[in-house]
Amino acid sequence: MSDTGAGAVSDAGWMSALAVTRVDLSLGLPAAMTSPPSPSVAIRGALGAALWDIACVDDRRDCSACRARRGCPIPGWFHPAITGGHQARPFVVEVDTDDLRWQVGLWFFGVPPDPGLVEQALRRLVRRGVWPDHLPLQLESAVVTGVDRRDLLAGERWPAPGRLSDFVSVPAWPVGMELRLRSPTWFTGCPRRQPPDAIRCVKAAIMRLRSVAMAQGVSLSRWWPDATALRGQWADARFLRSERRSGRTGERIDLSGWVGTLHIGPDVAAFADLFAAMEVLHLGKNTSAGAGRLELQWPES
Repeated sequence: MSDTGAGAVSDAGWMSALAVTRVDLSLGLPAAMTSPPSPSVAIRGALGAALWDIACVDDRRDCSACRARRGCPIPGWFHPAITGGHQARPFVVEVDTDDLRWQVGLWFFGVPPDPGLVEQALRRLVRRGVWPDHLPLQLESAVVTGVDRRDLLAGERWPAPGRLSDFVSVPAWPVGMELRLRSPTWFTGCPRRQPPDAIRCVKAAIMRLRSVAMAQGVSLSRWWPDATALRGQWADARFLRSERRSGRTGERIDLSGWVGTLHIGPDVAAFADLFAAMEVLHLGKNTSAGAGRLELQWPES
């Protein structure tokens, strides 16, 4: 382990290097709507469909053969892997639901190529609805938070991005941590027979952070100590099996992963800033479809 003391938290100033924008939408649901199995997947799919309709100039929608792909926001921003890239998608989706409305949160990392285009796609998403019924939704509120907070329904313009440090709170003297995985979480090296240990979670968090930073062209100087001695205890850990069908390719995409709560003791202090960042960035794979969403609690004693 590190020689960082059990109450000492490393400087989290590195978070100011990463650009982040938060979009909050409140969507009223039509009474006749059939709820999709995964609202976050439905929102990402509907956002993607709206962007394709607005931005794509190729009737075949074949990015590999399109001459306009260099400046297109689909391979250049929304879906970098579509042309063979390995860059992480620059956003994640969070959806909280009840019978009347969805509260949709979108975290955008870096600078969107055209905020007006993204706003247009979001409004198109609302008008067209989501799978399976594609009934129009009611846009009750739309707030964007970057360097300041703007109300899109009041006609205010999209703000410049804020910083990750604006959205993350790191406790001064953590004596432990409860990490609750709110949606299925999966990453390279994560076993299926038993939930990942604290060491694997640290490694996955570092990989996630580095990939987001790389996509923004940021080289982070922050390094964390060896986590070999870090220990944790799971409560109510469950492996949830889930998949979705890609409407574009027809392929089945595995969205399975772990949920549950991981309790870690005072040694987590050396990694407090790293885990706190994951509340915004999400952890592991398929984050743009709502996977890897976590929530942290910091016991006082």
